[in-house]
Amino acid sequence: MHWRVTRRLPAASENGRKHIIVQMEKGEEIDFILEAGLAVMRLPDGTFRIDETGEIIRTAGSMVVKTERF
Repeated sequence: MHWRVTRRLPAASENGRKHIIVQMEKGEEIDFILEAGLAVMRLPDGTFRIDETGEIIRTAGSMVVKTERF
């Protein structure tokens, strides 16, 4: 059985850099990489860490949106 791409998740780092996280599945096994080819690990809080740099990135579903009251 081969790995297959099942989702592409838009994500961003704390400094605003945009990324695409590729979710791959092989049977019951799930793994993630960046579209740019770097390895990422999903953390317990739902964010991802780029293995090579340690940078934390968030998908659209886990991003914190700042709001201001006027």
